[in-house]
Amino acid sequence: VIMLASNASGSSVYGISNAAGSGGTTSIASIHHNEIRNCTFTTATSGAFYGIYNSSTASQMYITGNMVSDNTMSGTTSASSFYGIVGGSPASLNIELNSITGNQKTGAAGHMYCATIGGTGIIRFARNVIDSNQLTHTSSPGAIYGFQSNSSTTSESLDSNRISRLRTAGTGIIYGFYSSTGTGSVKTFRRDTLSEFTSAGGAIYGIYNQQGSEIRISHSHIYDLTSTTLSTASVHGIFIGTGTTVYILNNFIHALSTPDAGGANPTMTGISIAGGNNIYVFYNSVYLDGASSNSDFASSALYAVETATVDLRNNNLINIATPGAFGQSVAYRRSTSNLGTYNAASNNNNFYVTTDANCYVYYSDGTDNDALIGDFQTRVSPRDN
Repeated sequence: VIMLASNASGSSVYGISNAAGSGGTTSIASIHHNEIRNCTFTTATSGAFYGIYNSSTASQMYITGNMVSDNTMSGTTSASSFYGIVGGSPASLNIELNSITGNQKTGAAGHMYCATIGGTGIIRFARNVIDSNQLTHTSSPGAIYGFQSNSSTTSESLDSNRISRLRTAGTGIIYGFYSSTGTGSVKTFRRDTLSEFTSAGGAIYGIYNQQGSEIRISHSHIYDLTSTTLSTASVHGIFIGTGTTVYILNNFIHALSTPDAGGANPTMTGISIAGGNNIYVFYNSVYLDGASSNSDFASSALYAVETATVDLRNNNLINIATPGAFGQSVAYRRSTSNLGTYNAASNNNNFYVTTDANCYVYYSDGTDNDALIGDFQTRVSPRDN
């Protein structure tokens, strides 16, 4: 058990720092079954806190069965951030069965990275629990990352993780999974549960992806994501920014909420496809309900940008959220009226909205709005017939 109390300001604090195992082509290093808990670093100004910090470039690196819990740090600059586990950049990195819970980042600025990795290696992040971590400052909008990858990894496998109760008291962004890798990365997200995220006006993303040659997001449960207070708040279950070939399969997304938000773009989306090349969306269920006090509140079960080729099959896309007076609740929203990138094989989807034709529509593209399912089928034929 490691328990630390620091009175430093600009220096960083490390529970465990490891560089062993670097340099060899067959080296194996392991950090396992440690507890880093009840550490305090409340005098920090620009120093960072690291629960477990790995800088080893070992051939195989294992970080397993550790607990980073109930630690508190302050800070007044963006450099004064909290890091639960830093995996580093070994050739093969396994982060499994760890618990990162109950940690707080206070002070005027800084971010919270519950788990973060780098390098160009092969990554496995599995069966970890990340729960009840929060940013308490409101003066500078820091971000919380459940898991962050921001490098050119060869492959990433994220499997059976539970990330819950991430909170910001201010307008900071919350990411359950944030993966922004090289264009050649192969990535798999599966059987993960992401729930109970709360921000006081920032954007929330259950799964956020940028880049990658092949991305598979499957069998995950995303629910109870809420951003309050501001009209600019937004919530997205799955967000695709870029990616060559993306498969979104058998996910369940529900209980999203932006009770004060509104604007020109939908503030609440189950699946948001903002970019990418070929996107396959099969056997997903999205259920949106709730309301907003903002008259411009709009929501979409699924949103797709024109530049991405989208193939939709066997999905349940349900939107019964109550729209604002000038907003719309849409099952399937596209960025333009061009249907050339709506794959002709798309079929067997269940689109559902209520019957108020003024603001509930099956399909919208900013120009055309189909409040009757028959009108939608005519528009997109031979798809969805």
